[in-house]
Amino acid sequence: MIAASKRPGTSIGETYVSPSANTTLATLKSPLYEEALLFRIVVIRSRGGEYLGIVENLSIEPEISRPRVGGSLQEIYPTVLTIRNLLYLRRGEDRPSSVRNAPRPQSRIHLASKKDLARFFPVQGSRKRVFLGSLRDTTYRLPLDSETLSFANTALLAGIGHGKSHIAAHLAFQLHLAGRKVVIVDPTGEWPSLLETQKESLDSELASRISLSVRRYEENRASEGRVKEFVKTVVEDFNSKKMTTIDVSLLAHRGSAEEKIQERCNLVYALQQQLMVGATNAYQVTKQPYAYDGCILLEEAHEFIPAAPDFEIQKKLNVLFSIATKEYRKYGLGLIFIDQSLKAVSDALQVQTYILGAPATPGDLEFLKTRLGTNLTDSVQRTRREGAISSWVAYGLATPFPGIPWEIVSFETTREALSG
Repeated sequence: MIAASKRPGTSIGETYVSPSANTTLATLKSPLYEEALLFRIVVIRSRGGEYLGIVENLSIEPEISRPRVGGSLQEIYPTVLTIRNLLYLRRGEDRPSSVRNAPRPQSRIHLASKKDLARFFPVQGSRKRVFLGSLRDTTYRLPLDSETLSFANTALLAGIGHGKSHIAAHLAFQLHLAGRKVVIVDPTGEWPSLLETQKESLDSELASRISLSVRRYEENRASEGRVKEFVKTVVEDFNSKKMTTIDVSLLAHRGSAEEKIQERCNLVYALQQQLMVGATNAYQVTKQPYAYDGCILLEEAHEFIPAAPDFEIQKKLNVLFSIATKEYRKYGLGLIFIDQSLKAVSDALQVQTYILGAPATPGDLEFLKTRLGTNLTDSVQRTRREGAISSWVAYGLATPFPGIPWEIVSFETTREALSG
């Protein structure tokens, strides 16, 4: 039963009562308590239509029975699923609606298949969709709203080795190919080779559409004038829609670690100011939302906007990025924060979508539970990495249904992320 229940389309049980339209209790076919069903997406096939739901809880109930049609008692089912009903699709219609009435008792429940999910969340082949992975145990490519991801601000968080840069690169390529301006601030020095390697893996037609630029800051340090000149070249690349990586690893820097951090922060402060000015000007000229159409990926975000700043420049950056996350969405300048830990990054930022992998420490897990809730944290605990593939939880406004955790498995290659 455990192996079979993981297959999309498998019938796993039936409903027996709905305390409200949005909540249904169901009994499993098998007496096994199967934790793999937690947070799985299911379809309830009821008379007149179908419901899409998510399994929010499993519990052992020692005495649940129902009378059969003839009056005799049906067998006892000890395992109960609590299902949150998300959407309703009336038979013969192609647009789902909100749930107003509960499914009928004894309606069959199936693990959602790719076909089921595509009917509830039809994928539109436009620049408004990006794909970071397939829904757990299915081949359904979860569509994420690219405007919300980039303009309403996103946090991509996981411990060391979980594959943050890998999945972030897939996102950056898709934003770039959709015509958006993209700049990556990279203190690690790993992004230039990462992007080049992934570009080389693509077919020639697709690779020809990708324009990469690398600016290494260590060659332009020192005076304020040189910083402004460096920022000017970066902004020119950005405005010409080259996917621009700023390598601020400062490998040749001879000073202390503290000096290196402050050097990076000074540059990012100057860059962010210029991009905010550019976004404001674009909006004033066009009077159109999202006119600037740009996005900043901030790798190792805690160095620039830490929860507990050590330096004055970090305090200034906290204020600057807090303003940017709250006020610059309408101008079309968004931010994607990449880090190991949510608690390491300033809580003054307005983040509306989270892509979460296994946290670095148990303390991070507890902090995540406090900030985002137990259900989401339970999902994050299940994430793993195997080779180039890792599992993630997508949560927030950019997902098809913002209030639930979507468990996805990342694509192994950029080619796979860009296909379909």
